[in-house]
Amino acid sequence: MAPAHNHREQNKKNHVHNRTHASIKCMQINLQHSRTATDNIMNLSEQDRSDILFIQEPYLYNRKIAGISNKNKIYTPTKTKAGPP
Repeated sequence: MAPAHNHREQNKKNHVHNRTHASIKCMQINLQHSRTATDNIMNLSEQDRSDILFIQEPYLYNRKIAGISNKNKIYTPTKTKAGPP
């Protein structure tokens, strides 16, 4: 029977090995306040199964971010130096 410390070491190796296969898919884009670009990136990110989108200059409607699916979480700064155009 193998000593207990060898079993623990093998578990550590397996655990590290499994973590190396995890990945996060990210996309970054400046939408230049375009509705068409917003629709395109939403379709592309769904096809690509992206985990995180970094979006600058999102499309705005009535001074609110629009065109982003409700299933996505949006993070924005609490204070900005300049407001929307």
